Formats: sequence, structure tokens, C-alpha cells
Amino acid sequence: MQRALFLPITCGLLLVAISPPVQASSILMESSFQIAQVTADDLLNQGLAKLKRGNNSGAIDDFNAVIDRAPNLPDGYYYRGLARRELKDWQGAIADFNQALRLDPRDAAAYTDRALVYVELGKKQAALTDLTQAIALQPINYNAYYQRGLIQERSYNREAAIADYSAAINLKPDYALAYLRRGLSYEALGQNQSAIADFTEAIRYDPSLVEAYENRGVARRQNQDLTGAIGDYTLAIKYNRVNPNSYYNRAIAYQQLGNMQAAISDYTMATRIDPNFASAYGNRGALRYQLGDRPGALADLRTAARLFSNQRLTAEFQKTVELIRQIMP
Repeated sequence: MQRALFLPITCGLLLVAISPPVQASSILMESSFQIAQVTADDLLNQGLAKLKRGNNSGAIDDFNAVIDRAPNLPDGYYYRGLARRELKDWQGAIADFNQALRLDPRDAAAYTDRALVYVELGKKQAALTDLTQAIALQPINYNAYYQRGLIQERSYNREAAIADYSAAINLKPDYALAYLRRGLSYEALGQNQSAIADFTEAIRYDPSLVEAYENRGVARRQNQDLTGAIGDYTLAIKYNRVNPNSYYNRAIAYQQLGNMQAAISDYTMATRIDPNFASAYGNRGALRYQLGDRPGALADLRTAARLFSNQRLTAEFQKTVELIRQIMP
């Protein structure tokens, strides 16, 4: 089912000549019927406008009224399901999408959006089934391919994820997020050149996509292109100055290049933005020890150990404690 916004029906001025009472009654009944239809359509459009503005509760009120007037119209249930999903009313959203599908079993959008709720509920298999059905009903549904790719990626089915992202890109060649996610899947498989190519395409279609710069930087660093990596992290920081990961990753690249003071500066920025960034404290502590600043190193490493313990990162905690023991005077 292809959805389109319902436009309100505009009633023009009705000029009626003098007529016998029966004819006048007929005209009035027809006019009343038209007004009722306009009211339902207006309510649907009113609800859609509220939904777009983020007024989900107000939208639900309007969709309730639509359902009261037209209980066999699937759109009322479908759009109310979207609003309920935005409010994290997962069960209410599922119930609405179910009813929309009972009324229109070929509604690919309802399958797609019900799948997203199943993901929130941890029901990955149900989500995959719905997305596969959506694709079968609407093979040009690039969003269904993309969403199915996300589930495959999170289930570590990298090859299946790449296939779905590729299908989404074939249908929508400027789909920046699909390039980003496919690049991440390639990166996880160690195929850094393919990952870099995809991150570059993502940036071409969305130059402000911070994750693409950051992850291209990671892939370049793994390929020993440290200068290219630093350039990417710097661009990521340009678009988002409060992302601690960009500073942290750039610090690692600076450290590998031997620019220790720049590395310490970036680790410091990462900890200022995120005071619970245990790895940034740990790396800065190790680097300070390497530069002969034992007191600064111990302060950082103790902070890192405390944070790793609080975050229940046992292996990292143990490594940090061992390093503290090694450098204790």
C-alpha cells in the first residue's frame, strides 16, 4: 500500500434554486454526508500535522476521532500506531499495526513499522519476518532492506547485512546511512578498503555525517594512514565538538605518530566532555608515565581503575591495577 497524505475536501458555495420540499431535503442530506466525510479527512490531516511536529498525544486524540468515524479505515490505526511508537507505548503500537494489517494485509509500511517495534521489544526474529514480508509486498522498499540490514548487523550476520545495505543502496543510490552501515560491516570483517570507500560515499551524500568521518579515520589508522586518520577525526570534531570519541581516537593517532603533547591534549578534552571515559584516563595515565610524570600517571590510572570497576569492565580494571603496581614508587 502506497500511503499519501489525505487532503481535506474543499466545499464550494452551493447555490440552490427554489425547489419543492422533497428536493430541498435531498440536497440537505447530500450536503450533510459531504460534511461528515470532510470532518474525518480533516481530522486525519490534523493528526498527521501534529505527528510531524512531535505532538504525539494530540495526534492520538485526532486519530481516535478518525477511528470513531471510520473504523474500517486502516490509516487511522496505522498513524495512531506511529504516534504510540513515538511515546514508547510498544504494546499499543503493536495492537494498532495489527489492526491496520487486518484491514489491509498488503500494507508494507505497517509491516515495516511493526518490525521496528519488535526490535524495541527484543523480538528480532519477528522483526525479520515482518521486514521480509514488507520487501515481498513492496520490493522497492529501501527502508525495509536497510532496517533488516541493521538487525542482521546487530546479530553479527555481517554478510547478510552487507547484502541488505547493498539492496537499499541500489534502490536509493544517495542513501548516506546505508553506505555508513555497510562500511561498518566491511570494517568489522577487516575489509578496510571497502569500508573507506563506503564511508567516503556516505560523506559525499551527507557531508555532516560525523560517524562517517570518525569511522573512516579508524579504518585509515588501521591501515597505518595516520595523517589521513587525524584529518578525518579533525573533520568529525568540526561538525561535533562535544563528541569525546573523536578526540580519543585522534589522540591515539597522534600518539602513534609520536606527537605526545597533542595526544595528551586530546585525551584531556575527551575526559572533560565525558568525565566517565575510563579508557581516556587510562591511556593518558600510561602516556604520562612514559613521559616521566609519575604523579600524573598514578592519578589518571587510579581514576581509570575506579571507573572500570564501576562500569564492571573486569579485564580493563585488572590491567589498569597491574600497571599501577608496576609504577608505584
